[in-house]
Amino acid sequence: MRITDIRTLVVYAQMRNRVFVKVETDGPWRFDVVKAHLETKECYWLPIGEPGLGAEIDEAEARKHPFEQEVFHQNVFHADGSVAEW
Repeated sequence: MRITDIRTLVVYAQMRNRVFVKVETDGPWRFDVVKAHLETKECYWLPIGEPGLGAEIDEAEARKHPFEQEVFHQNVFHADGSVAEW
């Protein structure tokens, strides 16, 4: 789970008008790197009872997965300047 996902869930747990939250991960190893202490009850995320985000980062596990820059493809534009592919 990504830190940004945890942050979103912590904020949304405080909001009563949220319908759903979709959480994605781009690698199963992320759950080994970031340990979330978030709980659900009856399909609702519960507010955490401690300061912070309720997450721990395992730095030794994170070192096993060094950062790799994504390759961003150059946008292709039509003659009128509109984006053809992105």
